Amino acid sequence: MPRGEHPFTGVFAGADTGVIRLSCAAKPSKHFQPLAPGMGLKFLRDGIDSASLVSMYSVNGQDSWNFFHNDFSNHIGPVESLKLKALGAKFATATDYIQAVGLSDWAQFT
Repeated sequence: MPRGEHPFTGVFAGADTGVIRLSCAAKPSKHFQPLAPGMGLKFLRDGIDSASLVSMYSVNGQDSWNFFHNDFSNHIGPVESLKLKALGAKFATATDYIQAVGLSDWAQFT
């Protein structure tokens, strides 16, 4: 629970319970697939959809096997490999914002 006076609203004002899921975007391999850690957060709300997001460092993976080596973000950089560019093109058929997850819904409902 947050302490003190602040202007935050919705889940950012405080929440009793949340769920976190830590996973990898692809099966890691020391030979050809770097570790690509990701995180999902979900806060349940009464009478409306949950506040949810996914975040990661990069879909391209990272050079370290330390899951928490880099900061997670809800805005990630562009893909580099041809395989990931094809996947990105498929996602782009549904949205122009394949590299970002907005958070306004988190602040809208208390």
